[in-house]
Formats: sequence, C-alpha cells, structure tokens
Amino acid sequence: MQAGFDVDLYGTLETWHLPLYDSEEGHEIVHYFETVAQEVQSEVGHQCTVEVIADSDSLTLDPQHHFRPQAMLKMRIGHDRGLDQPKGPAEEQALQAIRERLHELKVREA
Repeated sequence: MQAGFDVDLYGTLETWHLPLYDSEEGHEIVHYFETVAQEVQSEVGHQCTVEVIADSDSLTLDPQHHFRPQAMLKMRIGHDRGLDQPKGPAEEQALQAIRERLHELKVREA
C-alpha cells in the first residue's frame, strides 16, 4: 500500500566537497528545498508531512554523462495516519505543488 511519495532530486554541484552538502553551496541547496518543503506543508495543512533528507553519503555516478558525480536529495511526502492507511488527497496535492516548483526551476522529470 502506497502511503506517500519520495521525490529524488539528482544534481551536480559546481565544486565538490566531501562530505556532500558540507559546503556553502550545499547548505544553500538544502536550505532552499527545506523552504520549499515548509511552504508546501503550509499549503496542504497538517494532513501530510513534507521533509527533506540530505544524506551526505548520497553520491551517485551518472552513466549518461561519462559517470559525472551527482548528489541526491530526497523530499519525502507522507502522513501520520498509520502504515495501513493509503496516500490521500493531501499527499497528492503536496506532490503536485513540488512538481510545479521544480518545473519553475526547469528541473527535468524522469
């Protein structure tokens, strides 16, 4: 049963600093998406939760671009109604709001 959504964002940083997100650019990116998550949370109310997960071990390699290193940031949309309860309209609204913000940034959807 699907209880929510995970939105995985992949991107490259201008300069790499390990651990990931432990640079000024990395902090700005995480802060931006935390702000987006808070705005979306405010729009849909407390019927669902929107959180940002920035894992410093999320380094991946993009095989379509000569194995260029990428960082992954996860936005998790869920609820507190219990694991036996399916996703609902609030989770769908939150997902749509995040998609709209990502389209404004010209982020490709895969």
